[in-house]
Amino acid sequence: MLQWLARHVIKDAWIVVGAWAAVALVCLLLAGTGLGGRNLFERLSPGDAAVEGTESAQGQQVLDTLSGDGTTVNLLITGVDISTPAQREAVSAALADAHKDLRTMVGDGNVLDPFVVPGGLSEAAAQVLAAKDLDGFLMIVTVDPNGSTVLSRKDRGYQDYIKQRDALVSRVEARLAQVPDSLTDVDARAAGIVSDHRLTDAAVNDQVERDLLHGEAVSLPLALLVMVLVFGGFLAAGMPLIGALASIASTLGVLWALSLGTDLQSFVVNIVSVIGLGLSIDYGLLITSRYREELARAHAESQMAPRGQGRRQRAGRRDPVIVDCMTTTLRTAGRTVLFSALVLREAVSRRYLVGLTLLVGGTLAMLFS
Repeated sequence: MLQWLARHVIKDAWIVVGAWAAVALVCLLLAGTGLGGRNLFERLSPGDAAVEGTESAQGQQVLDTLSGDGTTVNLLITGVDISTPAQREAVSAALADAHKDLRTMVGDGNVLDPFVVPGGLSEAAAQVLAAKDLDGFLMIVTVDPNGSTVLSRKDRGYQDYIKQRDALVSRVEARLAQVPDSLTDVDARAAGIVSDHRLTDAAVNDQVERDLLHGEAVSLPLALLVMVLVFGGFLAAGMPLIGALASIASTLGVLWALSLGTDLQSFVVNIVSVIGLGLSIDYGLLITSRYREELARAHAESQMAPRGQGRRQRAGRRDPVIVDCMTTTLRTAGRTVLFSALVLREAVSRRYLVGLTLLVGGTLAMLFS
């Protein structure tokens, strides 16, 4: 098989290179644009670290059931002095409109901060929502249009409820974002950060995307520099690097396709980057080094052969010397690369037996790198 592969790679070199370039480009476009929908980074999720059937998983299921289908949106206010009764009264008055609007959106009893607790900061329930130095506080808004009703994911109306809840969450986020501005008359230092699960996930995914771009921008030039020093030229050094880029781009596209049917954790992109770059360069260096050794051996043999008995009959990649060197390289170093990759995939696939969904995304990333 490897000999057949070597023969066709030499014969149809431009077709092979063009096909790989096309596949890498299409996969990169899929991962980056999502065909007009959500791209790969927007589809990533933090993952579930619970192992099904364990006590912790059963406990988490109970907690999820008790909390219903709702979610919370938090606003952390900083830079506002609430250490004196006069300041607390001023802050409470400044929050009156926000309290009214939020209660209209989510209902009474679903808006919590130190200024809605009877007794104020004299009560322990309010003190846990205030900063230790009394220079800020926390607002918690619970969003649950269904109230105490808990829907199953299999219920027909579950997806409609999720859309309704997410739309309401967006409105709550927008209203909470206006609260710091209403407090600037009380304290000019007032600032706030709105957070919830959706915003946290989006922030993590954005950071993953930035880390990937930054990591590749640093690692690729360094890898190229090292390989230039090893091989003594840009052409030989660039081949493994180009292969690594094609591998990473192709894997990102495959992961986007997998994300349509399964949850992928946010760290899978980092795994793809590290493993794809490392293995591709490693295998590329092995193939390139062995090929150059075969060329050197063939050159030495041609120098020792009597004049006029050399094997060179054609120029370019179809030269019999190049064909023999490539065939020998794939039959030896190529076999090593093939079995090494198969052993790695076999070892990594055993992670499925653990049953931990947090590992599934990482396993998929390794298998397709």
